[in-house]
Amino acid sequence: MHTNTKEVVSASSVGSGTIVFVVLLVLKVLGKISMSWFLVITSILWVPMAISLAILIITGFFVGPILLWLNVKSNYYKRKFDRPNKK
Repeated sequence: MHTNTKEVVSASSVGSGTIVFVVLLVLKVLGKISMSWFLVITSILWVPMAISLAILIITGFFVGPILLWLNVKSNYYKRKFDRPNKK
């Protein structure tokens, strides 16, 4: 016999934006940094976006040339073998 049961799973995690926010907040309150309060408070928004953008840019520098090289190689072989034979 099959019974329907609903399982409620709750997970909590602290993201990188939250960690940076707490660190910046503590440093700002202690007077160790001279960032504006606006940047400190909104760091929970812009830090994850900055990290994601950095990862995309770094990945693009490594993957982009490889993809271009693969495309050039495939076009070379496509042109080489698709030509009609001239006699």
